[in-house]
Amino acid sequence: MIELLSDSTAQSDKNEKKLIYQNQLRVPEYFWFDPFNPDDWAGFFLQHGVYQPISPTAQERLVSQSLGLALLRWQGNYKVIRSNNEQTKQSLSCNRQHATYFRKG
Repeated sequence: MIELLSDSTAQSDKNEKKLIYQNQLRVPEYFWFDPFNPDDWAGFFLQHGVYQPISPTAQERLVSQSLGLALLRWQGNYKVIRSNNEQTKQSLSCNRQHATYFRKG
């Protein structure tokens, strides 16, 4: 589960919803990220019914052991690739300075 935080729901997402995911739904891993504050991101894994924090790796990644993917912060531009692998002529910039995505390994 990845929760994208907003100003209006961040406190609820980090507290009440986290407890629902932990105690009622038993979601194995829970991550949150605030796209407006890229320093506010965290990950947790369920151990004996209680969420434990996931420590960032030396490369500043939060690794999902369940999925084998890493959550990381990225800054830069990207190009859109069409389904037929023909690259578009226009390079698009991220709307925010930081983006977050999962990367294999």
